[in-house]
Amino acid sequence: MTLVTAILFIIAVSLIVLGVKSIVEAWGVVLNIFSMEETTFIILITGLGMVVIGVAVLDLTRSIIEEELAERRIKNAQERARDFLTRFLAVIIFAISAEIFLDLAEVNAVSSPEFFGDVAISGIAVGAMLAGLALYLKMTAPAKEAGK
Repeated sequence: MTLVTAILFIIAVSLIVLGVKSIVEAWGVVLNIFSMEETTFIILITGLGMVVIGVAVLDLTRSIIEEELAERRIKNAQERARDFLTRFLAVIIFAISAEIFLDLAEVNAVSSPEFFGDVAISGIAVGAMLAGLALYLKMTAPAKEAGK
């Protein structure tokens, strides 16, 4: 697991650094008003998306490290699984939602109207994941309390 966390950490830091670099470049173009291009907005949104996904991957890496450390502490296996799954799915739901929002901000409604159907389906999938996570938490809560 240590190799996986190291690889995820490198990916997360790389995404954050590249995203910040894109944002800084886009703002450099914005501040130089005379050379403003239409692609500047797309570069800015893409950089923001990279930072958001990088932070989500970094949070996932933190969750994996905490899970490895939790194995050393005295903790019920069911509690560990519940905590890890909750953090993992929350990060995935957040990352997908942010990516949907950023993709929606990039696309022009006139140029590709079929894109909004894809966004709606993705939004429904995210909602289903969130509802499934809530149901899982509700169903496992009594078992967690009974273990105390």
